[in-house]
Amino acid sequence: MKKIYIAGKVTGIPHEERFQKFFKAEKQLLDAGFFGINPLKLVKNPDEKWHIAMKICIKALMGVDGVLLLPCASASKGARIERILASWVKIPIYTDIIHLKNNR
Repeated sequence: MKKIYIAGKVTGIPHEERFQKFFKAEKQLLDAGFFGINPLKLVKNPDEKWHIAMKICIKALMGVDGVLLLPCASASKGARIERILASWVKIPIYTDIIHLKNNR
C-alpha cells in the first residue's frame, strides 16, 4: 500500500478544525487504497514548537510515495516547505485523491 503524506495548514487553526480536515483526508486515502501519513499523528504534542514539529514531519515526508496537498496548503509555511522538499527529491505531489488514484 503506497504511503501518502498529507500536507496542509496546522498552525493557527482550532484543534477541532485541524482534526476534521486531516482525519477526513486520511480516511479518504484509506478508502482509495492508500496509507495516509497524518502529521497530527506524527507530532504527539499539539502545542509542540513549530521547528520541532517540522523536523518530525520532514523526516516522515522523506519516506513516502506521494504528497497530498490539502486546499489550505498554500496558506501554510510548513506545507509550502514540504511541497518544495517533495518536488526537489522527486516525490509526486497531488492536489486531489482522484488525481492520485489515476496515477497509481
